Amino acid sequence: MLAAVVCGAALVLRGPDPMFVTALSILVGASIAWVLVSVLWPARPDRTCPACGKEELLRMDPGSTRGVACASCGHLDADQSSFLLAEDDGASLETIRLEERSRRKVEAR
Repeated sequence: MLAAVVCGAALVLRGPDPMFVTALSILVGASIAWVLVSVLWPARPDRTCPACGKEELLRMDPGSTRGVACASCGHLDADQSSFLLAEDDGASLETIRLEERSRRKVEAR
């Protein structure tokens, strides 16, 4: 983004140099392509177990976005994020996050 600002400022100060306009067009086109790829092909969760290598990772707790367990070997990691797994499972992320917040508030008291 900083490069885009610098290129824009140089274009305004120097005028439309053909090579500069081409470089700026490529930069803008690459930015638009990046956004389109990110929107049309979102990230998929990696369900590969770090212990056994099988694609068997599941969320430890259906009411949380923390912790994963392997259905194959029993590997547990209570600190690993399972946010993408929850999203892929179709869980209501808003409900889960609100419940986690309310639990933290109760524990803090």
